[in-house]
Amino acid sequence: MPQKLPEVFRELLIDEWFDVPDVLTISDVADITGYTPNAVDRWIVKGILRSVIVQTGIITCRDWLIDFYCSDGYNIVKKVDKHRKLLRKLLI
Repeated sequence: MPQKLPEVFRELLIDEWFDVPDVLTISDVADITGYTPNAVDRWIVKGILRSVIVQTGIITCRDWLIDFYCSDGYNIVKKVDKHRKLLRKLLI
């Protein structure tokens, strides 16, 4: 069962974030997830949240954020409220 949980979580995130723009800045990711911009930046520096550098700065996309939440982000020990609420929806 634990192996199936991330795929179910992916489906939930696709539904939850259907209106989130495809291209996201660090600030956007912080707003969406409830984590600080510093936390988001650390994920990018560690290479666990995919990103690209463009003229205006560093960006990621909704699909990469969902990938992160279903892999490394799924294992964050100190989850913020928004993250815990999403996980609780799996139990409903």
